[in-house]
Amino acid sequence: MIEKNEKWVVRCQPLPQKKEGIKVVNRSSAHHCHGVAELAFTMIELLAAICIISIFFALLSTGLKTARDKARQIECMSNLKQLYTAVLQYAQDNNDKILPYLTPEGYSWCAYLDGEYGPKIKYISQVSYSKIKRQIIHCPAEPVHTGTDRDGKPISWTPYCDYAMNRLVSWSVYSGWGLNDPPKRVFDFTDAARHFLFCDSNYYFTDTTGYISNIDYRHSGGINLVFLDGHCEWRMGPLSSNPDEYPW
Repeated sequence: MIEKNEKWVVRCQPLPQKKEGIKVVNRSSAHHCHGVAELAFTMIELLAAICIISIFFALLSTGLKTARDKARQIECMSNLKQLYTAVLQYAQDNNDKILPYLTPEGYSWCAYLDGEYGPKIKYISQVSYSKIKRQIIHCPAEPVHTGTDRDGKPISWTPYCDYAMNRLVSWSVYSGWGLNDPPKRVFDFTDAARHFLFCDSNYYFTDTTGYISNIDYRHSGGINLVFLDGHCEWRMGPLSSNPDEYPW
């Protein structure tokens, strides 16, 4: 027997008979009924649901990207802070001289920090050369660089270092390229909070001349800097090319 109303088609079947000798349980309904719905999504409703889900995922992915970029920026600042601490330790061991940005052979400042040049003193937590390369001088917002030097070790000079020293507050013991600067000491700078020591870059040093183009504004159009007093900050680019202006 079939009963109909406006929304449902109800097919009713008699209850199965109980075996002989067993008492039949009384029920409020004489039939066991199964309802079959005739309702379904229309094409417009389906497209609307897909659009809503797409918008939701677009908003979610944008938020995740922003959070990921912020995490990378914070990790980058941590790297710069560790580099500052290493330079400070170097200065304490070398009559307050700031770490040179070039060795006598023309290698970058990274070689000093790992003890590859001069006294075998590691200024970054006694970690290995490759670990320094991967974790300390590598910005998490940049792809991992690969390569080896003439000794088969990971190279520590351009373009595999993601941070640059400010040449205006550092010095060089390399006689080539006309970059043989006189030594600079920490106490030479009375306003240490004004001058940055390291910044994001695709080269291992920078200044306000042609080397200013080495600065890499990789964090939302700006860069991270660590200053001579040890504080870090993010600054929107580009930096001024005037050496007398902040933060040079």
